[in-house]
Amino acid sequence: MLWPPNDKLVPGTIHVNASDDCAVAGCGPDTRAGARHTSRCACLVMRLLWLFMFSAWLLVTVVTSVQAWRAYTARNWPITDGVVTAFYGTPDYSYSVGGTSHTSSYVSCNEFFTPDLFVQNSAKYAVRYPLQAKVKVHYCPGKPTLAALETTFDFRIIPALGVLALVTALCFAGFIFGWRSRVSVWP
Repeated sequence: MLWPPNDKLVPGTIHVNASDDCAVAGCGPDTRAGARHTSRCACLVMRLLWLFMFSAWLLVTVVTSVQAWRAYTARNWPITDGVVTAFYGTPDYSYSVGGTSHTSSYVSCNEFFTPDLFVQNSAKYAVRYPLQAKVKVHYCPGKPTLAALETTFDFRIIPALGVLALVTALCFAGFIFGWRSRVSVWP
């Protein structure tokens, strides 16, 4: 739809029609009298911008979702014995799986998707996991280098994942439908 309508066009103004000149197949100028539209280049730039935003948000959503899923399933991971070997904000602990030694520093499974969580809990961790303490280590069966000491999942990540998915969907819709701002310059 052209804004303002054809019967209200003002000479010397720029009117942009988002639905007519930016279709998926390509962009073309509207030939109606008095209307001047953005160029193919502007349409292509907007589509590329939406594609970039969609790709970036999709990457963040997928990575966060995978890490949240790992954290959620950590409670079902196999358990092995370990020992705290060092402490640098979080305890570093060593453990063995299938005869291979591993070292990790994740305390809570929630640190998989919230890497700075240890900052809030560092004092608690220092008391709970002193040097040379024996610990029970939950390790990922498919990737034994990924392990955690605590497997209580924080469900507050679920709404955040919903927001990430919504923003990703909006960026995808922007790419498909070619959303862009409408420009109208009045003298």
